[in-house]
Amino acid sequence: MNNASERLDQIEGRLLAQRRLLAQMLAAMPDTQRRMLLDWLDARLVMRDGQEDPGAVPSDGLAEAMAVADEYRAIADLVAPLPVTARP
Repeated sequence: MNNASERLDQIEGRLLAQRRLLAQMLAAMPDTQRRMLLDWLDARLVMRDGQEDPGAVPSDGLAEAMAVADEYRAIADLVAPLPVTARP
């Protein structure tokens, strides 16, 4: 494995750890706050680029926005099946 490949693996591992931590934090929130944040994530799952063809190739400059939308989706997908933490 070369140095660049190892570095990408490290970055991906860190991102995955942060994603999982965020999902656990959301799952531990009271139901009302959790629902509010999940709704916020849901509103951002699809990048609003005005394209009528969802299979169209994105133009330059949209890669970052699409990556952000994909990350929101990944976090929401992790949170959805988690049980709500019981409150004392």
